[in-house]
Amino acid sequence: MAPVPILFVSHGAALGGSPISCYKLMANLSRDEFSPVFASREQGPVLERVRAAGIPCHLISRKGLLGLGYIFRFLRLIRREKVGLVHLNTLTSYYKYPALAARLCRVPIVWFVREDPESKRGRRLFPWIRRLADVIVTVSYDTREKMFSGKAPANAKVVHNGVDLQEFSPEPNRCLHEQFKLSPQLKLVGTVSSLEERKGVEFLLRAVSIIKRRNENFRLIIVGEDRSRDKSYLGKMRRIIEEEDISRLVILAGPRPDVARLMNGLDVFVLPTLWEGLARTILEAMACGLPVVATRVGGNPEQVRHDFNGLLVPPGDPQALAEAIACLLEDDRKRSQMGRAGRLRAEREFSLPGHVREVEKIYRGLRHKRWS
Repeated sequence: MAPVPILFVSHGAALGGSPISCYKLMANLSRDEFSPVFASREQGPVLERVRAAGIPCHLISRKGLLGLGYIFRFLRLIRREKVGLVHLNTLTSYYKYPALAARLCRVPIVWFVREDPESKRGRRLFPWIRRLADVIVTVSYDTREKMFSGKAPANAKVVHNGVDLQEFSPEPNRCLHEQFKLSPQLKLVGTVSSLEERKGVEFLLRAVSIIKRRNENFRLIIVGEDRSRDKSYLGKMRRIIEEEDISRLVILAGPRPDVARLMNGLDVFVLPTLWEGLARTILEAMACGLPVVATRVGGNPEQVRHDFNGLLVPPGDPQALAEAIACLLEDDRKRSQMGRAGRLRAEREFSLPGHVREVEKIYRGLRHKRWS
């Protein structure tokens, strides 16, 4: 039997968790069974990675009246590529159009939910997902619980994200010390995140101000960018840095493609997010053998077991963040133990091959819909 063409649709192609997760899945599918085709609304680094992997790419960005331009272009693409299944990568209104096109072509749909189902956007799209998706996949049990209020239908599945354990592995280095000309004695705390309100980086900055009262033998490295047009959140962060007089302690490193190398230059990884489905950066930090400080929200507790491979704190609480970070900075043994435990959990529960196998099972279960 020839491989089944699967159309993967991503609204974005920036170096964010959602597009990267889609790319990793496509790149690791069994090519004997499945043949990926990629469509995105925008250009970006992930689109280039997909193209470099030899996967056919299509840019579908012209909306037209009432979205008809999107629908017609997806219809043509599905028919031309003889697509047997459509994989929708997350929650935005853009995905309505390939979903409608797939339905018109009688092609089954797997719709991933990686974002907050309780947000306005999530509630608005929920009826579309329920009516159009053959299988709804949430990336955490918390997301499924919130989406269905504990009464999930039979076609709702949970598949945790997976991390590439070869790309992300414990290989400590001094790249950040060297790049930013830092003393080798300084401990490095870091976060890798888009710079937006949801990620809660402002609370991490406030925590730095609290930590400095007892210990200034550290630096905070923030990797990521504000993708908004007006850069309002980045502006807010800079005001906090100035107000709290912590400019000597904080380095804004901007967006970087070499995340695995940077992770291995850190001592502690922090994600102060206010909501999260299942954070890819937490998995990457775990795979690199780093202890993690994260907020007790969304899928974070499914990744970080408190006092085992990291510490969980309430969201929006700089004092609790500061205490957790300071605890790890001051205890070499605890950092080491938690880092090893995180790597072990990543290997056992969050490997990329394991993730791919679970998704492939879902694809195979839909064969009767159209493929046979």
